[in-house]
Amino acid sequence: MGGGIFYSSFTDALSRISGFGSLVREIDLIGPNFEAEASQGSAEDVNVLFGPPSRPVHVPGRIVKWAVFEADRVDEKYLTYLSKSDLIWTPSDWAKDVLVNNGIDSSQIDVVPEGVDSSNFHPFLRNSIARGNTFRFFMCGKYELRKGYPEILEGFARAFGNRSDVALYLKSDNFYADIVGGEDKNAELRAVLSQRDLTNVKLVTGQYSSSDLSMINSFMDAQVFPSRAEGWGLPLLEGIACGLPTTCNFYSGQTQYLSSVKPLLRLLDYEMMEVTDPDAIGQFAEGAAWAVSSADSVAEALTDLYENKEEWSVKALQASDLVRKKFTWESSAFKAINSLVDKGLLKPEWSLGI
Repeated sequence: MGGGIFYSSFTDALSRISGFGSLVREIDLIGPNFEAEASQGSAEDVNVLFGPPSRPVHVPGRIVKWAVFEADRVDEKYLTYLSKSDLIWTPSDWAKDVLVNNGIDSSQIDVVPEGVDSSNFHPFLRNSIARGNTFRFFMCGKYELRKGYPEILEGFARAFGNRSDVALYLKSDNFYADIVGGEDKNAELRAVLSQRDLTNVKLVTGQYSSSDLSMINSFMDAQVFPSRAEGWGLPLLEGIACGLPTTCNFYSGQTQYLSSVKPLLRLLDYEMMEVTDPDAIGQFAEGAAWAVSSADSVAEALTDLYENKEEWSVKALQASDLVRKKFTWESSAFKAINSLVDKGLLKPEWSLGI
């Protein structure tokens, strides 16, 4: 799951920083020993919470809460949770603006973008993998309405129907729903595909390492990502880092890195529509809206990527170079330390003894 990659990658990057790394300790927020581990801290500690603890617990020291969400109107309960902290981090300027618009003081918020693992997600494997004569589109995102699957499937069907030389690959595992809700989301998706009789849509299922997922990205020819809202959109960034020509919405948390490569993307048209999905995962409040692309817009973008593949491939390599340089986990860790120092929450002292 994207959240797990985020938490572990940031913590690992922070641990590699000389002088600070030895101070880092990682605790599982939902682990059985959370209370005992958290209580071992001191008043001088800085505690960074990636999400609300699974149960109430007292954590000594200063509290930083990382706010990652997909809503333009945030649930009051979540706002209350965030406000009870010394500092709030968001991964994007969009998220900071949302919190300010929802009543959080801007002085309490710093933007600390997430990153991408460029040692795994890069374009240098693309010419080494045999892809044959089939043009392959790729979407990596759990099967839920927020990710824009209705727009993807209808748009792809309108553009290509059941052509044998064009395929759509979906990495759609929804581990959260399967584990917590006891649902089989891939079975639901297979039923939808059967009803549509889309034989050129393939599912990629199961857990993969980052290096394996990079190989899968490199096997594809273009990326489609019409997600209606993202806190960050890590799979989208990973695909761009792998050099995939990309079509997506320019909205929500992903705009933090999309802004750097906007002219190099095939952006979708969208309409802001009220969130009515009862299963939407996130901190949506009543009246929240997200960006919904039309199937026609998706179809036009897919056709463009297919018919002008050489032009978009050149742009995709340029985009890959830019995001891999600017959005690293190391950069995220350094920005976090700067934030803590600027806010007076971190005052480390060392004695060298020389």
